Amino acid sequence: MNLDYIDDLDNELILKDIIIKLGLDYINPNQIKCVKSYKSESKRILARLHSSHKIFTHAFNSIPLYIIELVSENFDKLDEKEKLKVLIHELLHIPMTFSGGSRHHGNLGSISDNGKMSRFLNVNCKTIDKLFNEYCEKADRVFKEEGLLEKFAKRLLR
Repeated sequence: MNLDYIDDLDNELILKDIIIKLGLDYINPNQIKCVKSYKSESKRILARLHSSHKIFTHAFNSIPLYIIELVSENFDKLDEKEKLKVLIHELLHIPMTFSGGSRHHGNLGSISDNGKMSRFLNVNCKTIDKLFNEYCEKADRVFKEEGLLEKFAKRLLR
C-alpha cells in the first residue's frame, strides 16, 4: 500500500514556535516542513525525520532541508501533550551543524543546569520532558484542554 502525504501547516507552525521558544537557533525554520502520512501499516512509529543528506546538498549545490513526517494513524491518537513531545523529539534529531544529517538516540551530552543547551543534547525521555516543560512555561500554556494544538495553531495563523 502506498503512503499518501499532505502538508501539515498547523503542526509546522507549532514546530517553528518550538524552535523559537526553546532557542534552537541552529535550526533554520524556513528549511523545515511538516507533513502527515496516511495509509501507514506501522503500529509503533509516530513520526520520522527525513533530510537531504550531505551528498545531495553537495551534488545539487543546495541547502539542507528537513521534513518531519507525522504518521497519522498513530500520531493523531495521542493527546496534545504527547503530540508536542513527539515534535520536540523529532527536532532533537537535527544535529547542531544543520548539515542534512540526523542524530541518533543516546547519551550525546546534556542540558546544563543553567538551562543553556550544550553542544549536544540527549535524544531521550529526560531531555524531551525537560524541553517540554520549558516550552510550556515559555508558551504560557496549560496542556489539559482537549484540542489545544488546533486552537494554538489557529492563534498563530492570525
